[in-house]
Amino acid sequence: MKMKKIFLLLSFFIILKPTMAQDSGDNIKSEEIDIIKPYQPILADAVKIPFVPNVVKNTTEKQSVSYDIPAKLLDVPYQAPSLKPAAMPKEESKQELPSLYAKVGFGNYFADFLDVIYSNTKNKNFNYGAEIFNYGNHSTDIKSRAMRQSGMQLFGTLYSKKFSMNGNLKYENDKRNAFGSEVLGMNADSVMRYRFNRLSAKITFQNAADLKLPFDWKSTINPYMINRVFRNEYFIANATSDKESLHENGLNWFNTFSKTLKSGDKIWFNINWQWNELSIMPPTNYFTQERISSSQVSIPNVKQPNSLLTLNPYYQFNKKTWNTELGLNLAVEQGRTILLPHYESSKILIENYLVFYDGWKGWVQKNTYWDLQIQCPWLSYTELQNTTSQDSYMGVRGTDKKRISYNAKFTLLSYKHIPFFVNSDSVRGGEMTLKYHDEDCQMLNFHGDVAYNQNDKFKTSLAVDYYNFYKPNNIWAFHRPGLQIWWNANYRLADKLNLNASVKTWDKQKVLLGNQIITLNGAVDVSLSAMYNYNKYISAFVSLNNLLNQQYQVYYGYKSLGLNAMIGVVFKY
Repeated sequence: MKMKKIFLLLSFFIILKPTMAQDSGDNIKSEEIDIIKPYQPILADAVKIPFVPNVVKNTTEKQSVSYDIPAKLLDVPYQAPSLKPAAMPKEESKQELPSLYAKVGFGNYFADFLDVIYSNTKNKNFNYGAEIFNYGNHSTDIKSRAMRQSGMQLFGTLYSKKFSMNGNLKYENDKRNAFGSEVLGMNADSVMRYRFNRLSAKITFQNAADLKLPFDWKSTINPYMINRVFRNEYFIANATSDKESLHENGLNWFNTFSKTLKSGDKIWFNINWQWNELSIMPPTNYFTQERISSSQVSIPNVKQPNSLLTLNPYYQFNKKTWNTELGLNLAVEQGRTILLPHYESSKILIENYLVFYDGWKGWVQKNTYWDLQIQCPWLSYTELQNTTSQDSYMGVRGTDKKRISYNAKFTLLSYKHIPFFVNSDSVRGGEMTLKYHDEDCQMLNFHGDVAYNQNDKFKTSLAVDYYNFYKPNNIWAFHRPGLQIWWNANYRLADKLNLNASVKTWDKQKVLLGNQIITLNGAVDVSLSAMYNYNKYISAFVSLNNLLNQQYQVYYGYKSLGLNAMIGVVFKY
């Protein structure tokens, strides 16, 4: 607007100038100026400089994996039936974890359940996550055996062109109250309190395909620590004893090397080293922390170190209709060398439908307090001995590749220093300890299983195990039943409702109390559970365990829970 005014004034001055000049008498030639269009300044639009970086979208490509599922079910060795002290539901499979998984539930016996898992899998080169869990019951009824287990863990996986590394770090705190049973001559005041602290880590390294090596390798390092504090309220009240502390440190190092030949055969070499040290601190006075006099201490303050080195080289023949493994297993423990066989073979008689297999394998099993207390948390201090095992077996298996699979197997097992759980006859009475048989024990086992799968809608399986110790004579396999049967069925309805039923049954067991052999009756444990998926984020579950309400004795003097139930919700995102 200002410029327009200037031009107008200038034009007016130019028009008036000739008139003014004529008045002055100047002879100046006039000139006409035509203004076609007033000046209009034009400003260019502002151009923003792009400061946002150009991020390439991270696309994770799924690797195509080719694998062949063998036509056999896993051979699961016998373990004592697990207790259900917290009335906890069966765990669902969480192989593909969402970013957030939370499961919350509660049940009778004042039981509660919490499991929260966070995982970050957005980065294809580094995945990590964390978990916290807490479950237990708070019932004051002495038959409920109140307990609580809580803890947390961190886990992660790192991928590179040369190798991959995955690991976890886990801490657990386990509290159990084992009330004295009337069969042990103990009353409700004779509660035994156990507190476990467990800390473990596991790191695994494995070479990648881009690492040009003449062989493949895998190495796992597993350090751990467990501490147990035991208190017997009865003896504390009578001022004869107080708390007792047990501690174990351990380190496992497992290494596998393999080489695939042009013929398809494979060379394997395993080298493993395991070490642990078990120690116990005698009872101390709770108030002064001073040790009780030696006359009142039944177990001295001792340390028990143990190490085991095993070498396992073998050659694997891989042909179209048969494959065979030939090698040996060499174990070195406490200056003693044990040489054991490694042989396994399978032959396809009728493609997929009938496969014959046999084998003869030996190994040394390292017994640690960490492993044994998982089977029996009331295990007191005991001398740990490694178990030497040899299995000679043969069997048949097969599948129609669609719905049915089966397996039948006969095994002759030979053990030396096999441990059995027996009731202690010490002042702690109700605790369990181990009894070894130094001479060879031989046992016959028949295992059979069959499974049926109808388009992943309905699945069912049945497994039977029969054990018979026949050498040496008059030696019982304490707390080990001779016959066990497992049945499980699962039905899925329109991806909304998942129903599961299971039945476990076993026959009588022989137990040892002092020098007396006692018989425990068999039992049947029936469980039902259901999961309803409301949507992809929220589900609800309910579980019923021990429907027959049988308070059977898993170990002599330690009864299981009766009928227990739990209900809750699952959130996934």
